[in-house]
Amino acid sequence: MYKFLPNYDEHPSKSNYMVFTFRNFEMANYFENELIERGIFYESSEDETRSGFIYFFGVKKSDKVEVYQLNLITHGKFRKPFFGNKYLRIILTAILIGLVTLAIIGFIKN
Repeated sequence: MYKFLPNYDEHPSKSNYMVFTFRNFEMANYFENELIERGIFYESSEDETRSGFIYFFGVKKSDKVEVYQLNLITHGKFRKPFFGNKYLRIILTAILIGLVTLAIIGFIKN
């Protein structure tokens, strides 16, 4: 299976567990609540570093398909827009539409 996100790896000492890490408290809290709601067994811990807290969740590999999907849903829920400024998005969309229009006109006239 392709590894879409870099926030999980195999457990260093338990070969039948995967470890998911989060640096954002809200994401970690959402992920944990979803694990509880879906009835998935997990172990959790947190570690303090210079840059803040890291939240760890150990999940059995037998639940990996559902937990991978939950991990993607968690990241999707908390992702930031590629262009956060509304006006920048409108300007870039207008430029793109203009360029495509010019390309079509050039193709037709040629």
